[in-house]
Amino acid sequence: MDKYQLPFLKQVDDHIDRWKQANGVSREEWRLFLHSVNGTGASIGLVSLTNWAKETMSEEQSFPDWLDMNRLNTYLSKMPKTMKRGISPVSQEEADRNPSLLLIVDHDPIFMTEVKEWLESKGYMVLVALTVQKALQLTQLQNPSCLLINHFFIRDSLLGIKLLKRSIREFIPVMIVGDSDVEEQRITAFNYGVTDYLAKPLVSNRLVAQLANRVQHAKRIQDRILTDPLTGAFNRRFLEVEGNRYLELFQRGQGFFSLAMVDLDHFKRINDQHGHLVGDEVLKTFSKFVQDHVREGDVFIRFGGEEFVLLLPHTTATQAEVLVQRLRTTFDDHLFESETGTFKATFSAGICEVAKEWKTLAQMLEKVDQALYKAKELGRNRTLLYGDHMEKGLASFELIIVEDDMVLREALVEQAKTVQVEDVEITVTSYESGTRFMETDWFKPDGKYLISLDRMMPGLDGIDVLARLRRDFPESQVMVLMLTSSGEPSDIADALTYGTDDYITKPFNQVELIARMRRLIERSISKNIGR
Repeated sequence: MDKYQLPFLKQVDDHIDRWKQANGVSREEWRLFLHSVNGTGASIGLVSLTNWAKETMSEEQSFPDWLDMNRLNTYLSKMPKTMKRGISPVSQEEADRNPSLLLIVDHDPIFMTEVKEWLESKGYMVLVALTVQKALQLTQLQNPSCLLINHFFIRDSLLGIKLLKRSIREFIPVMIVGDSDVEEQRITAFNYGVTDYLAKPLVSNRLVAQLANRVQHAKRIQDRILTDPLTGAFNRRFLEVEGNRYLELFQRGQGFFSLAMVDLDHFKRINDQHGHLVGDEVLKTFSKFVQDHVREGDVFIRFGGEEFVLLLPHTTATQAEVLVQRLRTTFDDHLFESETGTFKATFSAGICEVAKEWKTLAQMLEKVDQALYKAKELGRNRTLLYGDHMEKGLASFELIIVEDDMVLREALVEQAKTVQVEDVEITVTSYESGTRFMETDWFKPDGKYLISLDRMMPGLDGIDVLARLRRDFPESQVMVLMLTSSGEPSDIADALTYGTDDYITKPFNQVELIARMRRLIERSISKNIGR
């Protein structure tokens, strides 16, 4: 951290020297300076400096329009002379963990802020939404493990009912939070099929226990209902849910995918010659082999009998062909044993990439089945693509840092360059102010962006920039992570109202921040689909 602390301290000294020459500082510049120190100090290990800034900010209402040096020295004299390190270490293992994702939908920003902070301290990743429209978008893109929805949204909103029914249909537990414990509301909620009805104020420890119970219970149900008991692969019901979700995302311009339909060659002959128990072992061995060799985020489904489907998110047909060919040639080396001797098993595969002319998942399955049939017709043990496809290459994603503090900006850029997501090329750019960022021609119509946006900046502040982003650019392509040095509910409510996808309060641990950026990118391109 010394490489960031020393330049930052020099930056602080430069500010003070300039104020001495000017015999004072304006109220606004002094306020921005304190917010910058409060947000950056502890993030780079200068906890005592942050504590000083926070204490000084508590007197903000009494600051005059111009602070002369006499007034300024009353504050500067209390500035710590020796800076102490104080970063809570976060291991890379902790940063890489994949916690359950929760979504809170409520019209009360203070309540959301308190619950979000509490649940995040317990290891959950939490997204929040002030409106049902935003909640529907987050549910579609981020695939949460559990929802907490204020009763208001199912009482007075058709969209709220849509969100509720959609979540229940996809086996996502839903907890309704009521502003009071009204029996009529409780009955209405349970009639809709919710998991729980909780009345404010929530009991924190009980809430954490209930969430853990519901998420684990839902996972067990999903495993039982959505998993084939023989092979451990997902079943056709899961293909319906996830396939239609990916198709809807594609139709909204938010990603693409390919399907591969796989069929074990001459499987009836294996059953006839070696027995059905051996045939079952072949199915189980093949399923485990595929699941061990595909990428995280790829979905393996037993379609029926000896036929399977691979759903490959963010993958072109050509890329899918390379993956399936590798599976096919590797599996061809495997020897099976039975009482009648050893034997090998092979498979054929058909592949197709999603296209605009296909409006339903059934249409896409029909095309990939045609490719599979042709592969078997041509002699089996081969892979065939449906139609002609152009290679799209790696997906691209731009991570943009907008931060006025030079030291923190450089630290964030350096750490952001270490973010890696499979099959995604991430570029990192930075801007020293919101004004400079909005003046540039940064947006490309086919681009995907995550913008780390500082709340307090001179000129256009974070809220101003966020408002323009949501007004002028498609929300499906531009994600925003707001960095705020203030834990004030009003600031957080402003950020949520204008449409930030998530926020984090300074001071923060850099490893934790970068891990969150990585998770948001992964979820944005639908890499993590498991619940």
